[in-house]
Amino acid sequence: MPQSVADDSERYIARGIAHVKLATPVRAPITVSFVLMPRFTMLAFTSAIEPLRVANQLTEQVLFKWRIHSESGAPITCSNGVPLLPDAPLSEALASDYVLVCGGVEPDAGCSAELTDWLRKQ
Repeated sequence: MPQSVADDSERYIARGIAHVKLATPVRAPITVSFVLMPRFTMLAFTSAIEPLRVANQLTEQVLFKWRIHSESGAPITCSNGVPLLPDAPLSEALASDYVLVCGGVEPDAGCSAELTDWLRKQ
């Protein structure tokens, strides 16, 4: 189901006091799919997603959109024990400009045939 521009602004543009006006508006946002593996490291995930959020906030535009996936779509626990609720399972991943896989302390253990097949198709 497509989101409206108002929904996009609500989801992707955080409120803040610092802003930078771009000389030209962005035509289409860059889309990123984050794939979280079991026991992914929160540091890797937040280091990747926070710059996208801050860029949207500073420009007051949706420069970046993202969706978060786990293999099954069920909540996934990171290496520090904090659970995270993905947007969807890999089977419902939409086409995106970039795919970022956040592994963890035991990436071999969480690397299934479904994940590697899906990555090959990307």
